[in-house]
Amino acid sequence: MKSINDNFALVIIVIIGVIGTGSFACQSVPSSIRVSSSISDESSELIVGGDDVIPSSYPFMAGLLLPSSNTIVDCGGALIESKWVLTAAHCLDRPLEGRRIVLGRTALDSSVGQVISIEDVYIHPEYGPALVPGFEYADIGLIELSQEVGYPTISISDRRPLEFEEVRMLGWAQLQLHQFIIMCFKKLFYLIEDLLR
Repeated sequence: MKSINDNFALVIIVIIGVIGTGSFACQSVPSSIRVSSSISDESSELIVGGDDVIPSSYPFMAGLLLPSSNTIVDCGGALIESKWVLTAAHCLDRPLEGRRIVLGRTALDSSVGQVISIEDVYIHPEYGPALVPGFEYADIGLIELSQEVGYPTISISDRRPLEFEEVRMLGWAQLQLHQFIIMCFKKLFYLIEDLLR
């Protein structure tokens, strides 16, 4: 199999952040945001930053939309086949009624891309709590789309990343300013060692 763009291992996450005051657009978001694992008030003080991406850079990136929303995702994934999205199992262990997948969209408040219904989901049979708090074991899930799509799929490397190798993480950052929420597609770079701390 081919390795991922620029031979980086890829980790897909969704970064949900909240900031206080100020004025910004996706292209000028402050570098420090609070990060949350879901759309809630539970936030950590982890500072992550992130860079904007060129809209066509990651066409395989999928977002799991909240029910009745075309603009808010709470989990990311990657299109691995024309009808299959790879994601985390913890994204699928809740009610999925009304949930859909969005592809081809970096700015979630735009009408670019495609919104697809979910046919079925599959969670790894060994998924469950891990020894490290906050991390799940076998946290892998598959989403079967209701129809095939024409977007390019991700190229997945068949090798393990090295201990100090740089990895690229992708996701939508949710930034809240007073009453307004903006979701911006971001990329981050980390070393494997930093992710395991």
